[in-house]
Amino acid sequence: MMKSQRIWFDDASDLSRMKKTRFDQRSSAAPSCWRDEENCSAKFGLDGIISQLEGIEELELGEVIELLNLWYLKDLEKICNSPVGANTFLRLRTIQVSDCHKLKNIFSSSTVIVLLQLEEIMVSDCENMEEIFAIGGQGTEVINFSKLHIVGLHNLPRLKSFCCKVKTPNSEDEIDIPTSLFNEKVVFPNLQTLNISGIHVEKIWHNLAPTLSSCVQNLTKLSVSNCGNIKELFSSSTHIFPNLETLSLSGGSYEEIFSYGEDQSQAATPAKMKILTLHNLGDLNKYMWKQDSKLESILYLEDLEVSWCHSLINLMPSSASFQNLTCLQVFHCNSLKIIITSSMARSLVKLIRLGIGHCKNITEVVANQGDVTEDKIIFSNLKILILSDLPSLTSFCSRNLITLELPSLEEVSVAFCRNMEIFSRGDLTTQKLRKVLIDRSFYDENPDFNLNTSIEKMNAMLNSTKDSGCASCSHHPE
Repeated sequence: MMKSQRIWFDDASDLSRMKKTRFDQRSSAAPSCWRDEENCSAKFGLDGIISQLEGIEELELGEVIELLNLWYLKDLEKICNSPVGANTFLRLRTIQVSDCHKLKNIFSSSTVIVLLQLEEIMVSDCENMEEIFAIGGQGTEVINFSKLHIVGLHNLPRLKSFCCKVKTPNSEDEIDIPTSLFNEKVVFPNLQTLNISGIHVEKIWHNLAPTLSSCVQNLTKLSVSNCGNIKELFSSSTHIFPNLETLSLSGGSYEEIFSYGEDQSQAATPAKMKILTLHNLGDLNKYMWKQDSKLESILYLEDLEVSWCHSLINLMPSSASFQNLTCLQVFHCNSLKIIITSSMARSLVKLIRLGIGHCKNITEVVANQGDVTEDKIIFSNLKILILSDLPSLTSFCSRNLITLELPSLEEVSVAFCRNMEIFSRGDLTTQKLRKVLIDRSFYDENPDFNLNTSIEKMNAMLNSTKDSGCASCSHHPE
């Protein structure tokens, strides 16, 4: 059996005049295109990169390859699996295609059926790409990418579907009208990471549960960015994401992240989610979760970051328990007035880092809404606290006659919180506090140090500066 090779280019000057090109080890037309991968230094890249070959419209690969990278082939319209190299893609593990603006798809169904070893596919910045795999003729069988575990699709404005039936010259069959990015024609039972951005489909998954389940059963990471037509990510018909651990959503038009029908047992929520990042979701409705939701996924959440979600008025359900949350960060959410309630604070037993910034209407971090009768709130593991540019903040906790205990707190930073009068109105303990930065001034911990007193002094100084400025202005009328 011939040893698997990779494609290398030292000089593309002769190739730039060709419109149809075929590469294999025996090709006399391109004697400098093939080199032993152990002794080659390529001009245009490494590991089988084909890039910057102007004028190439059709590309045939006749040799067995494991890695195929197509970059900046602006005239490339078609990739063929030549009859001589019928087994070209039997060992193909990785496909990377970028800036090939005339490509409408990468492979046809005749090629797809031999992609048995495909593990990763990344396609980006191809402005005319309509589907990744095109099925022609009478192709009706489900295509199983059994080893595919990473899929990345980015900036493909005309992409309709991952795998779609297309009309061929000799076929009278109707073409597909895709309703989702992934449909019943393709399954990938070992998919672990899915990253999509800049795609204008309305749905990611179809609603046929048996096929859908086989696509997402091992999915651990999902990132969706700038896909403005997707209104709903998880619905009551797609409640099967048993292993999803990381979810990142950015630049979308979601009205709600997690929804469910009348039966909460069918809640469309990943069961083991650990990391949730929400960024620039301007259309996100008032709540991420229904306020009476009983979501098991919250129990596993470790890292929650929310930013630029200006319509959001409630960060978490009042009855939620975040017993594994270690990091909570909230930035640029101007409709929020509080971060958590007293009862929710009790569940944050593992919280290590809390950062809040640039939220103009937050008045306090921990609010008393009549949900707790105890006289003590303890953040037992909180080490780092950052409060920045919160012009409406008056205190961290305004509840009177309550003890706030922060036994592990080591670092505090407070900046541009002009209306913060005091840290906590009840008793406060911070025995491990060592580093305090208030409006760019460091305060050394000493036996007499008190965080409440420092905040009060900061507030008095700011008010004094403000008054002085106003008095100065009164002596200089326009």
